[in-house]
Amino acid sequence: MAAIHKRLYAVMAVLACICCALPLFAEYNYKGMPDSAMIRRNVEETWLYPPASVLREKQPEVLQNEAGELFEVRFEETEDRFFVIIAPRRAVTLSVYSQDGMSTMTSDVYAAEAYGSWILTKNSADNSFVSIKYYIAPDTNVFVQFRSEGGTALADFVVYGSFAARGVQLGVPIEQLYTASFADIAAWTRTTLPWQYIDILPELYHSPQQMVSVIRENLGRIVYTEDAVLEGDGTLVHLSSGAPFEAPDDMHDAENKLFLSSGGFVKWIVDGLLLPETGGALKIEPLLRQTTARSPISRSGVLEQTYNLDFALDWTRNLAAGAESVYTGSNMLYADSGVDVQIDPFASELSPAGIAVSSGYIRNAGYPIQTLQALFYVLAVQEPGKFYLGALRETDMSQSPEIHFFTNCIAFFPYFDANAEFKIAVFMNGQEITLDRLEEAYPDTFVHLVRISASDMFFPE
Repeated sequence: MAAIHKRLYAVMAVLACICCALPLFAEYNYKGMPDSAMIRRNVEETWLYPPASVLREKQPEVLQNEAGELFEVRFEETEDRFFVIIAPRRAVTLSVYSQDGMSTMTSDVYAAEAYGSWILTKNSADNSFVSIKYYIAPDTNVFVQFRSEGGTALADFVVYGSFAARGVQLGVPIEQLYTASFADIAAWTRTTLPWQYIDILPELYHSPQQMVSVIRENLGRIVYTEDAVLEGDGTLVHLSSGAPFEAPDDMHDAENKLFLSSGGFVKWIVDGLLLPETGGALKIEPLLRQTTARSPISRSGVLEQTYNLDFALDWTRNLAAGAESVYTGSNMLYADSGVDVQIDPFASELSPAGIAVSSGYIRNAGYPIQTLQALFYVLAVQEPGKFYLGALRETDMSQSPEIHFFTNCIAFFPYFDANAEFKIAVFMNGQEITLDRLEEAYPDTFVHLVRISASDMFFPE
């Protein structure tokens, strides 16, 4: 009888563990992430443990999991490492051109970097374990990787080359990861890995996408023009003097164009949010209010008496504070607005030179431009429905000491589309550009960010 009771308790314990795991598995299966755990259990001895010399002779296999989803198991190698890739099927529609015209066909693709892919990496020389990479998000720049250190299994959570978590101990042997399901991994790391970064609700991002669409529709009207900005009453003026601005004589169809400087362009965006709320736009003078001070005896402090070195920093901060004042119904100055983005979500980052400590937010400077992609992913998760104004901090290296100055303003709209894939729209000087192009044009610079709530009620002039 005691033996029966022990077996009963054991069965109940297993069922309890299964029930704890089911919500996570069901949730992510519902979101469309295929899980290859059953397939890995079936091929553990034939694919996951043999050396490269054996796997090199094997042909890829297409197998089915318990949900009826197809995966391809295959071998690939480089000079000193080899990979066992278990990748889910994805149907891709292709356009085919022939003498009879264009037609479409559907092809099965098993991409290594796909939602649900699982990749085991080993050393070719001795068949020793290197890592496991698991793609657990629709955006394949977000994944979990597992490695071994001193016989202990460690987990890293990677977001666009930056580590949101690194070296988290799992408390299980590496071999157990060979057949672990997503539910297993999520249960082991429920409180130690930032799973909120893949908990995406696409319906929360309608407002930023609506604003992006409206801005794109109006880009053809905008002519980048130094020193041009719309005053609070809608008249076009010189930012430097406040004097009325007149269109150049050689500009045809000038009445249908908007002449805007870098600062004037981002103000036009913010004004488009506030016009439906107040019936008017922000006045220029409060937007020029100083938000930081340089030492008056420093080289930059002396230059500041002649040139506004912090223009874009002050301008974007005051624009965001002005929007916050309208939203809250109170006259809020920048210092009380809380609009600065100051989060530091990453401990380290992966670069061509290896893993380095992440250089996060620096007061009155912002973030290194190369970290923006990862940062905006996290901001989009944590602050859905926001967009961001950036002040680009450039450096004059010809001076000794070097001089930092903020002149260009940028608008960033990070969001997740209907498929939960991360997107970011970037607008600068009346044009849309990619984040990659921005980084190429301004390498080794910083971008200071402020946040503003997006809205469907966006009607720029």
